[in-house]
Amino acid sequence: MQWSKLKTKLKDLMVPELRKRIDFHLTRFRQAHDQVGRAWVTIDGEEVLDCSFGRWFQAYTETKAALLKTGEKKDGMAWRKISTQAISDVKAKQVFSEKDFVSSLTRYLEYPVKESLASDDPLIRAFALVDRRVGKRSLEKVKINESEHPLVQIFYRLRLKSYSPAEAGMN
Repeated sequence: MQWSKLKTKLKDLMVPELRKRIDFHLTRFRQAHDQVGRAWVTIDGEEVLDCSFGRWFQAYTETKAALLKTGEKKDGMAWRKISTQAISDVKAKQVFSEKDFVSSLTRYLEYPVKESLASDDPLIRAFALVDRRVGKRSLEKVKINESEHPLVQIFYRLRLKSYSPAEAGMN
């Protein structure tokens, strides 16, 4: 699906109070040999999330190099294991590429909102927190702690503030 349609669907699902404050962006670097890109989220014009292939690849190569130093004999199977482990470790560090961003957004639009709120993917969970289908009582049941991804924490606070500025604390 085209980015403009994905973005429109996402904005339509957001609570009206936050539609003008939160914006989502995606770009492709068409002149680059592999046409990688970048996705980012802004709140009131300030960038709060950067999902770029460059950052993801840097984290991947650093993780892979560290695993190679401590890893097994460098045969073909070990290289595959190390690459797979490096990808898993980068995902655990919550470093995302623009492809991860678009994939999470697409899955979010396909999932029921209750399933999205309970998702292990922090991007899906963040999108669900600003969803207009999530009512105040459902939002109060959501437990957010300091170890959550920063975007989840920010969207949670914004959503609480949309109800009442006094309720913007963390659970």
